[in-house]
Amino acid sequence: MEWFPFIDYKRSTPEGGAVVTPRDSLDYRMLKDISKRLNFTYVMRAPWDNQWGTSTDSGNWTGVVGTLQYQKADFSMMLSYMPTRLPVVQYSRIYASEPLVMVTSKPRPLSQSFALVRPFSGR
Repeated sequence: MEWFPFIDYKRSTPEGGAVVTPRDSLDYRMLKDISKRLNFTYVMRAPWDNQWGTSTDSGNWTGVVGTLQYQKADFSMMLSYMPTRLPVVQYSRIYASEPLVMVTSKPRPLSQSFALVRPFSGR
C-alpha cells in the first residue's frame, strides 16, 4: 500500500495483485540496498484486495496481512504494528514512528487586561 514518504509506487492497472513500479521512497531505498547486499530479487505487487487487512470471524485476514498469512508474499513494506496481527505477522524492528502529527496555532500574546494581577500567585 502507498504511504508516502515511506513507500510509494505507480500502478499500471487499478486491479489488486498487479505488479507495481516503485518510486523513490524510504522503504524502497532500504529494499534496494538490502537486496543488493543479500543478493535477492523481488517483485512488488499491490494487495489483492487493495486493503491493509482486517480480521474475519474465522481468524483469517484480508489485504496485506492476509497475503502474508497465506504465504502469497515473503514480506511486506510499511505494515503498522498491531497486537492483533501478531499471530500471523512477524514484525521487524520498528524504525520509524507514525508520520501523523498534531498541528495547533501559534500561541497569541496574553491579554493586557490582567497585566496588573498576573505577577501574583492565585493562593
